[in-house]
Amino acid sequence: MKHLLVVKLSLALVFVVSSGSVIGQEDGRGWQVGAVGLLYDSPFELEDTQVRVFPSITYQSSSLYLQGLEAGYHLLTPNYRDNLQLSADVFVAARGVAGQSLSAFALDAGLRARLGGRLGFVEAEFRRDITGQYNGQEVSLGYGYRFVLGKLTFIPSIRASWNSRKLGNFSYGVTYEQRERMRENGEPLLPFFRVEESFINYSVNIFTTYPITDRISFIGFGSAVLLADAVTDNPGITDDYEISAGFGVSYSF
Repeated sequence: MKHLLVVKLSLALVFVVSSGSVIGQEDGRGWQVGAVGLLYDSPFELEDTQVRVFPSITYQSSSLYLQGLEAGYHLLTPNYRDNLQLSADVFVAARGVAGQSLSAFALDAGLRARLGGRLGFVEAEFRRDITGQYNGQEVSLGYGYRFVLGKLTFIPSIRASWNSRKLGNFSYGVTYEQRERMRENGEPLLPFFRVEESFINYSVNIFTTYPITDRISFIGFGSAVLLADAVTDNPGITDDYEISAGFGVSYSF
């Protein structure tokens, strides 16, 4: 469905650049443009795996950044000469919903802080809806480690994300209005469902980059989210996980 391309674009690009933001802060500033191919496996039973290709735009300066559909301001930038590096950003970011049949879009504002050192980095994030679409919040805590093998940079990470009940209904719930709007041959595609409580999703993420030339780089990424019981209670959801993966090429100038 063409109107959902914007939603998938926001999810893919915000994930790519937020996972690799530690690389961008350390290695330089400026613009990056390119293309990203995304594979998305929906947890909903009646939805197929989709593959899409999107343009990507990233900008990084000493104070401002643009990463896909996320823009922010650096409150603190890390000093890489120290053993511990502390950074903090305030940001606004697009948020889409799970699956392909539900069409909804919101804008969040948030605060992200990261503490890094020889043993990896710990990242905490708070974000809240500012459009009135769902009036909910998300709080997440993650840990990652950066491996460097020659030119290849590889960053695996894990994350726990607390979702408020209102955010849960925005992302995974199905209203009666949505149910009536989504019909095929007169039959509803998804059953009515409401999330009744807040919950925690857990995810494993991977980000990698490899410079092909001084200006052209390859990027790869993947994410597997383990869905909470409050989400999988939805009879339209048959998988306990939500998976996205992809790769792309970027040009720096």
